[in-house]
Amino acid sequence: MTNLFSVFVSYLSLTLGYQIYRSAPEVGESAPFLSLLVFLTALLLLLVNLDVYPHSLRCLGWFGTVIIEEACVFFQFLISYFLMETLMIDFWFPLEEAVSNVPTKIADHLEEKWSNCGSICEALWSDNAKVAASYVMSSLLLLMVLHATKLIDSRKLAQGPSVFIDDIWVRVKCSLSRILQDLGLCSERRVKISDVSRKRERSDDSRDGNRSTNSNPSRNGFLKDYNYIRRRSRRRCR
Repeated sequence: MTNLFSVFVSYLSLTLGYQIYRSAPEVGESAPFLSLLVFLTALLLLLVNLDVYPHSLRCLGWFGTVIIEEACVFFQFLISYFLMETLMIDFWFPLEEAVSNVPTKIADHLEEKWSNCGSICEALWSDNAKVAASYVMSSLLLLMVLHATKLIDSRKLAQGPSVFIDDIWVRVKCSLSRILQDLGLCSERRVKISDVSRKRERSDDSRDGNRSTNSNPSRNGFLKDYNYIRRRSRRRCR
């Protein structure tokens, strides 16, 4: 929960225009702010699913655990802020500039081949084409992050849009229930381990019994004949 809080605070501070480590470079007027918000939202979802101290590393004991997991909210905030700010300055701004210049390059290439490209080249040279390219790029990054973090399953689109929307709704409800459980606003449903283990043992025993009786019919017939022969021999001895 501390990771979610620190990442969300760094997300809010970056959207408000505060920088700690470096100042953001000057961006062109055609760069939309909403596209930057979409990219920062994708970073928010990605960093929430990452741990500052991975479970694969050695445990530091109770003192280290308290420092890292409980009393290290400010440290997590600095790390998440550094990651979001660095990716925004060194990754998103150059990528957005390169993608926004793609329509202009296409228009220049068309003008070289066909001198009378007309309204098509003018539309590609306009600022609206640059804004649309930026929106497309940020939306694709957000969809990739949503699929990678298992918030959506794009493979459901092959089964139809209704199945895809129903799957999104189920995943949103599960995510909200987890967040409410972390906040302590919703009680978690608990199941006794003993009851589950008993049910599993009963099901396993019933399966094993059915397999043993059904899998070896010749052996069952042999046992019946053997018991019948033993009974006849006992009667003769008497």
